[in-house]
Amino acid sequence: MLKLPPKYRDREILYRRLILFTLSLGLLVIYAGEIFEFIAKAIWICLPFIIGGILAFVLNTFCSVITRLMHRFFHTPVNAKNMIYYRILTILIILLFLLVVFSFIIPQLISSIDRLMRDLPIVYDEFYNEVLNRSKDIPAIHDWILEHEKLLSDAPALIRELAGFISAGSAGNALGSISDIISNTFSWLWTLLLSIVFAIITFFNTSQFIEICQLIARAWIPERFLRSTHGFISMVSRIFAQYIGGSVLECIILAALVSTFSLIFNIPYAVLIGVFCGICALVPMFGATAGAILCTLFLLMESAGKAVTFLIMFLCIQQVEGNFIYPNVVGKSVGLPPMFVVVSITIGASLAGILGMIISIPIASVIYELIKAQAQKRMDAKNSKWDPAVSNLQTDKDTTEK
Repeated sequence: MLKLPPKYRDREILYRRLILFTLSLGLLVIYAGEIFEFIAKAIWICLPFIIGGILAFVLNTFCSVITRLMHRFFHTPVNAKNMIYYRILTILIILLFLLVVFSFIIPQLISSIDRLMRDLPIVYDEFYNEVLNRSKDIPAIHDWILEHEKLLSDAPALIRELAGFISAGSAGNALGSISDIISNTFSWLWTLLLSIVFAIITFFNTSQFIEICQLIARAWIPERFLRSTHGFISMVSRIFAQYIGGSVLECIILAALVSTFSLIFNIPYAVLIGVFCGICALVPMFGATAGAILCTLFLLMESAGKAVTFLIMFLCIQQVEGNFIYPNVVGKSVGLPPMFVVVSITIGASLAGILGMIISIPIASVIYELIKAQAQKRMDAKNSKWDPAVSNLQTDKDTTEK
């Protein structure tokens, strides 16, 4: 066997890595379709465990919030025995929340949607005629409405057709045959059931799961990378937990406040508007505001007074919720500067739409923390090599000598 001199061994290793990388890249390009198909099948097989892991992470996040609240207000110690009680309490609270949702909120939501589908064509006709009459003094707007009269006047008919399409079940025929629907429904229900079972098992055995992961990490990750890997995983877990807990709790609080005060002020479609604002609040920064503006424009077609009342009410709720409720209940979720939030939302929306806007914040926060930690490390290294006081003293000494 040919043995190279020691001075050429580093170059030999480099050439081997380049050849291996080139071959791997070539195989990836040639068999890209087969590789992606295999990955898709593997993800589909592991989908119950992926969903279950995400559900367990969410449950653990809520459990952490309950643990902090119990420790803060009741000074209960955090030990293994109390953690079992906290996990049971988390499950009971979530079951109670689902019971309230399915017993009260969803029936009200269905009633609001049914009323909306019946009233929207009538409200639209009245709004269209009102705008047409009031725009006579503004020729540009009036001429534009008359020019697009057929398109605008056909909107209620389209709405009626859509409502009939949904209520008659035609949408189900468009999705495929009855057997396909039953098969897909059973498959998704089975996947959901397995996910819930796996999530509960993982949730109640979190410590054991963490110990197994730590053992695998110590066995396979080199020692010099073990500490940094553990720190990275802890940071990602902390940021995503804070973001998920903060976002979900904020949405629930906002939806409850909007629905409650809308019922108090006799604003139509109160539950539907509250749920819509809460869902829109999942999009950071301007999601809830955009949802409120859409609701205001919708209410404007029915009553200008109700629309103004809702807008003023929402602004007051947003101020109270943002300045008092959210900081005390949730606190700072990810700690990302506002300008980076705007950039991350824009990039996430371009790559993956609404889902990208939602998950871009914690991902950007992880990147921000990594860059900040690396920059701080480099600055500490530079400061240790260069002392400004010593440098200034040396400069003054050189000037005096000259």
